[in-house]
Amino acid sequence: MRATREPAPPDPPVRTSIAWIDALGAAFVRSRRALQLATGVFLVLLGLYLGKARIELLLDGVRTTGRIVAYEQRLMPTSGTSTARTLAFMPVVEFQTAAHSVRFTDWLGSSVAAARNESVPVVYRRTDPSVAMIDRRVGNWLPWAPILALGLFLSLDALRAYIARRRST
Repeated sequence: MRATREPAPPDPPVRTSIAWIDALGAAFVRSRRALQLATGVFLVLLGLYLGKARIELLLDGVRTTGRIVAYEQRLMPTSGTSTARTLAFMPVVEFQTAAHSVRFTDWLGSSVAAARNESVPVVYRRTDPSVAMIDRRVGNWLPWAPILALGLFLSLDALRAYIARRRST
């Protein structure tokens, strides 16, 4: 006759409790919405800072047509952490207001100089026509609008969670 062995009971889960890790985890859980709100507010302010001139032009700018008269060469960093630089061609645009002719260098360049005398849509500040940009449908909203939208989402979600928590208690 064979002897049957019963399976050994499973080992108890190993739990190493270090008080400060537990306290840090609990503090993080309690403050995650505050961290989310702070991050959201920071991103909203950053988006507004980066897009200040473009937002102003989009809301109250005067639209007209200009033409590219030249290209200004600039050395631009290839990435935020790199010291390497690449050559960019920034379009110099000329347009007419009621009073005089205005030239500006657009903020967005390319790696090649395109054709001169090309007609482009322009948006400029009514009170100071030297503040202007080429009117690009999507380019007008980059990079500031996605940053602003993410900040608004994080902020509103944190506030929603805070209000829901207050109502449930």
